[in-house]
This record gives sequence, structure tokens and C-alpha cells, in this order.
Amino acid sequence: MKRKAISNLVKLMNKLTYARLQDPFKIG
Repeated sequence: MKRKAISNLVKLMNKLTYARLQDPFKIG
């Protein structure tokens, strides 16, 4: 369960990073 949570966290961070790279002005 802990491993899955970490995996989800990593996916979320990757998603946020990708969004920031795509549109740096929209996301702080």
C-alpha cells in the first residue's frame, strides 16, 4: 500500500512538472 502511494505521488509530481513545462505562465 505504501509503495502504491509513493508511485501515485511520483505520477502526480510528473504530471505537475509536465504541465508546468507545457505552460509555465498558467501555473505559477
